[in-house]
Amino acid sequence: MSRFLIKSSILIVDKNLHYCLPNLCTAKQGKHKRAVQKEEYMARLNNVSLFGIVAEDPIVIMDDASGNYKKGQAFLIVASANRENGISTNVFYSKPFLYSEDPDIVAKMAEWKKNDLVSIKGVITTLNANKGTICAHCHEKSSRPGEVSLITPIYVETRYTDLEEKEATRILNEKREISNQVYLLGSLCADVNGKKESTIYKDIISQSSYKGIAAYQIAVDRKYYLKQDQPTNRTDYPHIISVGAKAEQDMKCIHKGSMVLVDGMVVTREFRRTVTCPHCGQQFDWPEKVLEVLTFGTEYLADFMTPEEYDKLQAEKLQSIKDGIFTTT
Repeated sequence: MSRFLIKSSILIVDKNLHYCLPNLCTAKQGKHKRAVQKEEYMARLNNVSLFGIVAEDPIVIMDDASGNYKKGQAFLIVASANRENGISTNVFYSKPFLYSEDPDIVAKMAEWKKNDLVSIKGVITTLNANKGTICAHCHEKSSRPGEVSLITPIYVETRYTDLEEKEATRILNEKREISNQVYLLGSLCADVNGKKESTIYKDIISQSSYKGIAAYQIAVDRKYYLKQDQPTNRTDYPHIISVGAKAEQDMKCIHKGSMVLVDGMVVTREFRRTVTCPHCGQQFDWPEKVLEVLTFGTEYLADFMTPEEYDKLQAEKLQSIKDGIFTTT
């Protein structure tokens, strides 16, 4: 099957879900954005290294006027590393979305074929985008604004080509330790959201250590400047997930403003959101795709509490409540 060469501004992600992605210069900006002059002195780490299987032939967009490569997208199948720490040692796969507007990168993506094995170095990028789908009842298109998390490659290399799916999977499994690596340095945008009853990612977490999850979002200053970026667009906002004992500790020790160093891997999931069609008024399921970072370990660097400090604080709060009860009686 030949690669898709499209002259359009719309990127089709799959049959039922597509994004109208703006240039990366319109990347998400929010109240956590720091002043440019301060960013120059802050440590930056947003590093993603992937080795995986090209899921389908990439979609490549050409410039109408010049005929040059303009935009490219692909899904990559990556494997989990063999880690303990509450995560299942069985191999499981994620499917991150790659997107680039760098003509040199897009030219290399255009050479990929389904089942090729490629290496990627890049950054996690968060964008505001119009998410579109088709109503299951009236078949009219509709869209709504939302956030998209994806991988922006800054280096790509084809490692194996002309492979059958079985052979590509065998090689990927052999090299799973280098398939999916993420390192992020950032500060929490809000307090940790503990979800003890959540079943998210339960299938990839060791049942003996499953105690729910902790979820939080961090602001990460990007070290690499993308060609199409404005100078002020340097911050991304990836979503972080921790599980087991790490989740319990995160809920105790870190909060809004805490600075953390995350060692983890990209994980993706799909779910359906029930919405009302603006055209016919009928409800239907809207497919959503989510990219998050599942932590292997998180280092607390600034503005955090130790578990001992947390336990002491809780004991003091409890004693204060008891004292108040006895005083009023």
